[in-house]
Amino acid sequence: MQTVLVGDFFQLPPVVRRDVEAAMLPLAGGDDTFGAEFAHAASAWRDLAPIICYLSEQHRQSDRPFLDVLAAIRANACTGIHRDLLAARRIGKERLPEGCTRLFTHNAAVDEINQQQLERLGGKTHVFTMAAKGAEPFVQALKRGCLSPESLQLKPGAAVMFTKNDQAGRYVNGTLGVVEDFDPDEGYPIVATRGGKRILAEPSTWKIDEAGNERASITQIPLRLAWAITVHKSQGMSLDAAVVDLSLAFAFGQGYVALSRLRSLAGLHLLGLNERALRVHPEAVEKDAEFRAASAVARETLIGDAVSLAAKQTAFLETRNESPTSGATREPRQPRAPHPKAYEVASLRETHAKAYAPWTTVEENDLVLRHQQGESVDAIAARLGRKPGAIRSRLKKLALI
Repeated sequence: MQTVLVGDFFQLPPVVRRDVEAAMLPLAGGDDTFGAEFAHAASAWRDLAPIICYLSEQHRQSDRPFLDVLAAIRANACTGIHRDLLAARRIGKERLPEGCTRLFTHNAAVDEINQQQLERLGGKTHVFTMAAKGAEPFVQALKRGCLSPESLQLKPGAAVMFTKNDQAGRYVNGTLGVVEDFDPDEGYPIVATRGGKRILAEPSTWKIDEAGNERASITQIPLRLAWAITVHKSQGMSLDAAVVDLSLAFAFGQGYVALSRLRSLAGLHLLGLNERALRVHPEAVEKDAEFRAASAVARETLIGDAVSLAAKQTAFLETRNESPTSGATREPRQPRAPHPKAYEVASLRETHAKAYAPWTTVEENDLVLRHQQGESVDAIAARLGRKPGAIRSRLKKLALI
């Protein structure tokens, strides 16, 4: 089995309780996997000895000064010029911008703000309770990783955030909106997003599978109150603007995670900042240098011996045709349609920079947003560097046309 592992050790680690950890050891194979602070310290990582490919291209941010600040924090080298840029984004509590999500380091501050804002709204409170099934340790693990609360209280006018990616492409994890109404038949909330869409937020399921068998699952409306959220829960989000308070930052990487949620420095409204907020884990910095070096070696090895690489690819495809159980040879695969030749791709990319390139999540989100805002296919194609036919094909795949 080929496996691709993707991650960022500058992000915050999961919060794991030792009693739950011990109960999950049978699933982990009984080794020290759950005792490792970083994945690369686990025995599974050592046994795997993965080839490292360091991804350096930024998609969320294109603001160079802001990228410099984030890079400085990642290196534990946030100097005067970087601190000055952050200081310029400081605001007072009396100047909070309207409609911005607020990020705090502690749950207590988040819960207090959300509850205060909810109580200020008139109308009836609608309560949605999470359903769960399966072994308790796995259920608890799912609950801790789920952004939606076990008991979700909503009213018309409540600021909310979607907590999961929608397979139909209507919303993604981090899509913000306001509860407009509740469906008269099912009672589910109807959310008006900032992009102008009206979405019926129906229950969604998170689950843990093992060898094709479901070990546990939880089901809840994929929403949470979003006047404020914790930095930990904001991981994976992309925000155009946010009010951020890092005055009580207590964990390595907390400041980096919060700041890197923003697409630009202009969207940052900083309430406070302490020294810990500008630090990431020293071990992450050290390991990052190792990953960069290992990636450079892997790149030179793969690119430097194209003949050997082609032979490995051929051998891999031949191995795929062998039965994993009996060693018998499968029926020969039908030949695929020829892939565009290199010179054809190069020629196309002179006018369409992303021709035949795989779609990234960021590009898809950009495509959806531009389509929702009414941009023409030709305009979107020009902006994303793709052919109009590729844009139409992707919109069809996302069930948007």
